[in-house]
Formats: sequence, C-alpha cells, structure tokens
Amino acid sequence: KTPEQVFGIHEESKEKLLRLKERYSTDFPGLQLSIGDTPSCSIVSASDLEFADEIRPGNFVFYDLEQASVGACTSQDIAVAVACPIVAK
Repeated sequence: KTPEQVFGIHEESKEKLLRLKERYSTDFPGLQLSIGDTPSCSIVSASDLEFADEIRPGNFVFYDLEQASVGACTSQDIAVAVACPIVAK
C-alpha cells in the first residue's frame, strides 16, 4: 500500500471508532479508544493519533517484512532478524 492508502485506512478507522465511542459513551461513560496500528503510526503525525487514549503499535519499534510490504517502512528500517532451524516430520 502507498502511504496515502495507509493514511486513508487510518482516517476511515478513526471515524468509525469515534462514531462507536459516541454511540456507546452513555452506556459506558469511561469508554476509551485503544488502537494498534503500526502502519499508521509509521506515517501519521502525533496529532493524528490524539483521538486515541492508547496506542499499541505492535512491531513499530523493530518492523518486519510484513510492514515493509504494506509500505510502513523500507527493508533498511527493519531492525531485527530471526534465524532459526525449521524442523518437520
């Protein structure tokens, strides 16, 4: 995905979450929004995340090939590699 597509997904998710919070805030007055979104956290500004009470961006610190494939980072940004034997019967 391009950064523009990731940003679009972020904005769509944000709108949906805010509508849900508004809908259920009477029944759950302490309702908080917690998001986990490494691709968005990689490209949006901090002000674009202010709607959330908590962010949990998974592998944002290290990245991985999945994040590179969706455009959240480049392969040079990946900070960790795991090498292990595969055992099969």
